Amino acid sequence: FEQLCINYANEKLQALFNEHVFKLEKLCYRAQGMDAKDFPPYNDNVGVVNLIDSNGKTRPGILKLLDDMVSQNKSDQHFVNLLVKSFGPEKKVAGAKCKTQAQKKMGVEFFSEKHGVKRWFGVRHFAGDVQYQIVSFTAKNADKVESHLRRMLSKSTNKFIQQLYSKRGHSKDKTIASKFTNNLHRLSSKLCST
Repeated sequence: FEQLCINYANEKLQALFNEHVFKLEKLCYRAQGMDAKDFPPYNDNVGVVNLIDSNGKTRPGILKLLDDMVSQNKSDQHFVNLLVKSFGPEKKVAGAKCKTQAQKKMGVEFFSEKHGVKRWFGVRHFAGDVQYQIVSFTAKNADKVESHLRRMLSKSTNKFIQQLYSKRGHSKDKTIASKFTNNLHRLSSKLCST
């Protein structure tokens, strides 16, 4: 779980780099009347970013599906089976249930075991293929700080700890993945604005 979050952050930063260095530069080429075919090719990782982080109602990404599994108290096995059902080989054929090009790319970036019980899933990241073992994915994503512990920490003499666990500082996000994703979106927005 932690490695997926780290790799997702890398993908998001790579997408920002691609946007600012390649896509915007290509627009400058066109604006200056230069042939965009002369522009060097680059790998666009929008499919991987969407696969991991899409909040789409028709085809949610891996982290959204994981959040749903936590809220429904489902097992890791149920989670990986849902991923295979959502992004597996049958979804790649002619872009099944994909309305946009970005949705089609999501399925291309996903892979899993071919036969039997699924114990892992894979993502074709910008830097290469990674297999994720499904052990404890749902448990690690659940933010299980008990209410009595939260109350105790909110009364800490350390102001930072107190703010983290006070009602005022308590996030509305229910899972680790949703907190991580929202923080990464805020970081991306700040980077884009500078």
